[in-house]
Amino acid sequence: MSRTTQKTVRAETENYVIETGRLTRKQAEVLLLLTEGLSTPEIAAYFCRAQRTVMQHCGALKEAMDASSLTGAIADAMTHGEITPKQKPEPIASDQPPVFVQSPRYVVVGRTFSPRQASTLAWLAEGKSYPAIATIFDVSPRTVHVFSKDIFKKLATNNSRTAVAKAMMSGLLLPKQVFMP
Repeated sequence: MSRTTQKTVRAETENYVIETGRLTRKQAEVLLLLTEGLSTPEIAAYFCRAQRTVMQHCGALKEAMDASSLTGAIADAMTHGEITPKQKPEPIASDQPPVFVQSPRYVVVGRTFSPRQASTLAWLAEGKSYPAIATIFDVSPRTVHVFSKDIFKKLATNNSRTAVAKAMMSGLLLPKQVFMP
C-alpha cells in the first residue's frame, strides 16, 4: 500500500520550526536537531535511541528530500520555507560593498567572507563534501577544511550544517531563484 499524499508534519526546537509534507515526524525532528548543530551521538542520546537508528533516519530524510548530504537537505528545506527561525536573526555586519559568489543553486552576498570562503559556503549548501569542493577549486581537501574553519569562526558555529543554516537565516546565503528570479 503506497501513500499518495503525506500529512504535513510540524516540529520545533529552541530556534527553528519545520513544517513539511516530505518527511516523517521523526525525520523532521532529526533534521531540526541537525540544524541546531547537534551531532548524531547527541541526537541519539536526546531520543534515547541507538546512533545507528539516527543514522537510518538521516539516510531516509536525505532520500526523501533528494539531497546528497545533510547540509544540502537543510539548505533545501530552508530554500523551500520548510525550516524557519522562531526569531528574526540579527544580520551579520558587512560594511563593505557586496560581492556575489555563486554555485549552481546558491549565491553568497556581502563581504563577510573572502571569495574562497564564500565559494566554499555556497558549495557546502549544495551538499558537496570537502574532497568534492577541493576538486572544483583544484586545491587539497585540507585547504577546503581551512576555509570551512574560517567560515565557522565568522558565523560562530562548529559545523557546515549550522553554518549554512545561520548564513541563510542572516541573508548572507540566498537561493539563486530568490536573488535572480
